[in-house]
Amino acid sequence: MLEREPALSPLQGFPQELLGEVLTACLPPILDHHARRQFLILRSVCREWRQAAFGTHVLWAGIIFRMHEKAEWTKEGRIPWQAIRSWFDRAGATPLHFELVFDVGRDNPRGMPVPEGLEEDLPKLYGLLREEGREWRGVCVGYVPSFGAPLESFRGMLEGNLALSAGEGRGGGGGKSAWRDLRTLGVPVTSDLVRSPGFVSWIGNLGRYSPRLEDLELFVTGPSKRSKTIKARVEHPDVTRLTLTFQSISVLNVMDVAVCGLSNLKRLELLCRDRFSDTRKYPEQYELHPRFFMHERIEELVVVSSSDPYYPLEFLTLPSLRSLTCRWKEIPGKGGVISPDRSILAFLLRSGAELREVDLGEMGPLVDAGPEVWCALAECTRLRRVVLSSWTLERQLEARFREAFLKYWSRVGSAVCEGGSGRSGPGRVEGEEGLPFAAIREIVVYGHLDKVDLKAIARYFLRRQSLIEQSSTSKQVKERLDYERQSSSGDGGQEGLPRVQSRKEEIVIKFRGRDGYALEKTEEMRRDLESNLEYAKAFGVLDGLGVRVVFEEA
Repeated sequence: MLEREPALSPLQGFPQELLGEVLTACLPPILDHHARRQFLILRSVCREWRQAAFGTHVLWAGIIFRMHEKAEWTKEGRIPWQAIRSWFDRAGATPLHFELVFDVGRDNPRGMPVPEGLEEDLPKLYGLLREEGREWRGVCVGYVPSFGAPLESFRGMLEGNLALSAGEGRGGGGGKSAWRDLRTLGVPVTSDLVRSPGFVSWIGNLGRYSPRLEDLELFVTGPSKRSKTIKARVEHPDVTRLTLTFQSISVLNVMDVAVCGLSNLKRLELLCRDRFSDTRKYPEQYELHPRFFMHERIEELVVVSSSDPYYPLEFLTLPSLRSLTCRWKEIPGKGGVISPDRSILAFLLRSGAELREVDLGEMGPLVDAGPEVWCALAECTRLRRVVLSSWTLERQLEARFREAFLKYWSRVGSAVCEGGSGRSGPGRVEGEEGLPFAAIREIVVYGHLDKVDLKAIARYFLRRQSLIEQSSTSKQVKERLDYERQSSSGDGGQEGLPRVQSRKEEIVIKFRGRDGYALEKTEEMRRDLESNLEYAKAFGVLDGLGVRVVFEEA
């Protein structure tokens, strides 16, 4: 571009500092390796951009090493030290993020042998992580069971880092740990490592060694054959996000090791690598722990599993939970159907009081949310968004909520009667929050291949709005009775009786599919609205109630 139109090119007069700011503003999150490739391409636009990139230290803050069979440096059995040092020089004094990934691939799940040269070089690579003159903001060391040499090297690096932290370095001089200002950390926790007193002491005192740590990622494997459980605990008062990958260990044991000591945890992501996991597989571990694990602070839970993402929920109680996501690690093929069982149903009853969002949409097209799940979700009175697979949305809305509506209305009537007789029994008017799905604002449905029945959806929302309005009326009746009773006893105030207004906030129902689903269904609805008067009337009713129906591509 500069050669063809030098006078018109805005690059001609850009100072390098400004170009550096432009590149920095476009830089994606640290260690997003796909986006980092885009940055490397952007750096190659022209000589000016390349020089600006080399002079902008923050662009070189993230280093990723991927160990896999196709990596050139892995094949050659040596680590590119010159490239690493060049990267360090370009980063200047910018705190670094380092990630070592062992990418074993689908065809070789047990990993690959470590090349001879790398066995000697890995300790040196880990040695970079504890250099006194280097400040690290993020360190993540992956783990694969077959890689014995990297784990031994990691232990040696960790012991050296602990010596610096404790002021017990060689020569007696001590020094500041390079991990003192870490914000993110990812490390393995294995039965081999927990046999080391230094490692157990380190994870138990993370708050002292890395006081600014916020984001933690742990790779936990089960105990050895000689012990029934892993006896160690990760502790830190300020960690708010935890990603927990585990295998060959019970849910209760891994919670005790990795979660109990994180008192301020807000977000928990569970990645289960076991193909099948249940209490029968690890009976000796379940005998040593309580039946349920409870955490008072966790607000967001994500569960990803190769077999059944619902199974960890059987053992968890999270009373402050606001967001729940469950998904398959891989979408199941034929024969991979699972039915929603007691795990998620009981979990929603125990932990659904504060839930605002439930996402079961990535459970796969073969996992249909049955009536049990719908009824359990209906008990979550503060739920605002739900994503799931359902072939029968309209029938669930019409038929399966009928009992919940009747139960609610009987409770409202009981409360009004008790208020009128002057008794203060257990019945009470709960207002809109007592209605099933009273707070819902968005429903996203996967797998709905049949024609969308707008008439059934309209009937449900008309019935729902009617109950909301009746609820408001009954609440006003009770408040008026209380007001008159207070006035007659001389305790009434000067203020008038408050009035309760029913609200009509927008509700969106999204149907998601693939391969032209959105266009096909949109055209189908348009034809029905033009040709079917009842269908058009139902659409008008929904529009008046603030309900929109949308079709999207997944």
